[in-house]
Amino acid sequence: MSTANSPQKDRWDEIQDIWKENAVLWLVPGLILGIAIGFVIGIFASGQVEGGFLEGIWPEVLGTGVSVALLYYLDKWRDQTREKNQLKKELLWQVQSRSTDIAVSAIDRLRHEEWLIGEKGLLKAIVFKNSGPKWIEADLHSANLQKAQLYKAEMEKTDLSGADLMEANLMEANLTEARLTGANLTGADLYGANLTGVDLTGVDLTGANLTRADLTGVDLTGANLTRADLTGANLTGANLTGANLTRADLYGATLYGAYLARANLTRAKLTEANLTRADLIGADLTGADLRGAKFTGADLIRADLTRATLTRATLIGATLYGANFTDANLNRANFTDANLNRADLRGAVLTQATLRGADLTRADLTGADLTEVNFSGAKIEQTKINNLVLSLGILPEGFNSRDFPGFEDSQPKM
Repeated sequence: MSTANSPQKDRWDEIQDIWKENAVLWLVPGLILGIAIGFVIGIFASGQVEGGFLEGIWPEVLGTGVSVALLYYLDKWRDQTREKNQLKKELLWQVQSRSTDIAVSAIDRLRHEEWLIGEKGLLKAIVFKNSGPKWIEADLHSANLQKAQLYKAEMEKTDLSGADLMEANLMEANLTEARLTGANLTGADLYGANLTGVDLTGVDLTGANLTRADLTGVDLTGANLTRADLTGANLTGANLTGANLTRADLYGATLYGAYLARANLTRAKLTEANLTRADLIGADLTGADLRGAKFTGADLIRADLTRATLTRATLIGATLYGANFTDANLNRANFTDANLNRADLRGAVLTQATLRGADLTRADLTGADLTEVNFSGAKIEQTKINNLVLSLGILPEGFNSRDFPGFEDSQPKM
């Protein structure tokens, strides 16, 4: 018997809860009862059922009921708004707590209240008065953090995937092993930030400031770093395959062993950068500034360095098979023991360059300026040197100018 009545009891309890939570429902029977009582009193007071009594009282009763309902809803809305505003203030105070547990818990509550994402996001442009937040392992995916002041923030292993960090201040922030896949970091300030172990695949870092940032081993495959400032940044072992670094500033950056295959470095600034043993296969370095850059042991197979400036650059032992140096400035560049097999050096300026022991087999030096070039020990087989200019150069042993129509030799062989 008790089992049979249990569903009915649960249903009754549910109905009671609904009436308790929605007190306005009592207005309906209350109004009906009030009208009925007023009707009865009116009959006895006037002694008539028909006539002007009902016509006079009905609008008054209806108007009173509507007014009561509106006042109730207005008062309820005002209380709810007051409670929400108070909760927002409390949560914004808690996210700035030096206690990670309190701060992360507040972030979770913001997400629950839908105050984290989109234009309603309360963390947009948030300012921390003292040190940065302690949001370690927090869930901030898709959060709106535009222009947020997160200087020296502690955000290790924090989920920021899909977050909007446009123009956010993350100077010296610790983002070790954070998730930033799909995040928008356009114009963000990451000066001196620690991004080791971070997945930045496909992330938009257009115009971002990454000066002196630590990006050791970071995956930046397909990332957009157009006009980004990476001055002095550490990109040792970083994966920049297919990344867009057009006009990026990498002055003095360390890219030792970095992967830059098929990367777009058009007109990028890599002055004094260290690209030792870097992989630049098929990379586009058209018009890039590579003055004093170090490419020792680097792989630049079929890389495009058209009109690039490599004054005083070091390319010792570099693999430059099929690389394009058309109209490039290679003044005083060091190509000692480099592999320039099938390289295109047409119109290149190689004044005072060192090609000692370099492999120039099938390379095209048509119209190149080889003033004071050191060819000592270089391998020249089926090399095109038509119409080149050679003055006071050191030629390889066994070199015969008669094999190169248009060649002008003003220096005795050594």
